[in-house]
Amino acid sequence: MSKWRFTFVLCAVLWSGCSSIPSQTQNLTLTSTPTVFAAIATFTSTPQPSQTATPKPGLAWEGEWFVYVNGNQNEWDGTAEVQVNDDYISGTFNLYDPNVQGLNYTFIGTLEEGYQQALGTWQLINGGSGTFAWQLNPKKPYQFAGNLDSGKFTFAFCGWRAGSSRPDPCKWP
Repeated sequence: MSKWRFTFVLCAVLWSGCSSIPSQTQNLTLTSTPTVFAAIATFTSTPQPSQTATPKPGLAWEGEWFVYVNGNQNEWDGTAEVQVNDDYISGTFNLYDPNVQGLNYTFIGTLEEGYQQALGTWQLINGGSGTFAWQLNPKKPYQFAGNLDSGKFTFAFCGWRAGSSRPDPCKWP
């Protein structure tokens, strides 16, 4: 014969339900004659810390920007619309030039260096393409500096949010 020590809640099973008796510690002796009883074990789990929503990385880039391009003896102002999806950045920017129609661009790239840099390619809707590199201002995340490279020329390219000012310097790296 073996002796076991169990802690359990005894429960009388009735057709209408179950009623419980407070938890008790019992010494049971196992014999060759089985004893039938009903028991309900109560298990508790350790509470887990509540999870708080974490801001999606890269959101500092998302939204509307004012942009400025300078290089090859030209300069343009414009606007950009940026979307972020995980580690990817995409969108459009439109530059204003009274002498040229259709300075509308699309861009796609990846977010690097802890979402502080955006690297990728751009394409002018009416032809032309190149690469870009942009970096958020670490002290003013509502500004970024960067460049557009066409293969022939590298242009300063920077952006800022409404209510802010154009970053200086505008070109990076």
